[in-house]
Amino acid sequence: YEWRCAVTQEKAHPVLEAAHIRPVSEGGLHELPNGLLLRSDVHRLFDNGYVTITPDYEFRVSVA
Repeated sequence: YEWRCAVTQEKAHPVLEAAHIRPVSEGGLHELPNGLLLRSDVHRLFDNGYVTITPDYEFRVSVA
């Protein structure tokens, strides 16, 4: 991701976080293929199910 958020392209390092695509609690591993670099607010939305990234790499926002 060249040190940029995978969604917003933010490059300010203090706000970037590594996010698990599949949570460790659900069998996800601490490996690069199971990770995304996200801005901290987008990471929180992702973890709480408000946004997702499809297998086709599309960013989707929940309508609920």
